[in-house]
Amino acid sequence: MYFTLLRLILAITLAKLVLSSSQIPIVELQQKSLTDQPFSSDIVMLSDILGSSRRVNGFAGIIRNFPLITSKFEDGNSNKTIVAPANTAIAAMSWKPWENPDEYNTLGSEAYEGGKGKERADQNLLRFVEAHIIPLSPWAEGEKAKTLAGREHWWHLKDGHRIIQPGDIKVLDVIRSESNDGELWIIDGVMN
Repeated sequence: MYFTLLRLILAITLAKLVLSSSQIPIVELQQKSLTDQPFSSDIVMLSDILGSSRRVNGFAGIIRNFPLITSKFEDGNSNKTIVAPANTAIAAMSWKPWENPDEYNTLGSEAYEGGKGKERADQNLLRFVEAHIIPLSPWAEGEKAKTLAGREHWWHLKDGHRIIQPGDIKVLDVIRSESNDGELWIIDGVMN
């Protein structure tokens, strides 16, 4: 029941986002050095960018379920690259972020029902989030970097676009935070 309701809410939210044509374009924020100015709460941090970007608010909503992860975004002392799937990429997935096709094969259609099912779904969501966070920034072309989930990725330029490997995932936009605590990369796909 819980996951049926959760699926319905997520599907409606993503449908509204995909069908909405009044999205505000994202612009690259000016990069400022913290050493040039005193700390101010007006400085835009990576966590602020993620929370305000309409193109990735589905992913941002998933991250909010994990306070240990979100607290890392609010730590201005560590650099990270959040490789966030666009809402359209999440909507196009053949499974939901909390699902694992192998669990359906072994446990059947009720794999995510009850307490144990909720635990499995939460673990899958955590892995999904960790697969999209790289604990370094800037991330240089050709540099191999591991996500929090432990999978190694790199990127290269192709026809003027950043392409993440493995998977040929196109980077749609890169937004650098003013506080220099990292970058938000909006991608047209998902990383496993």
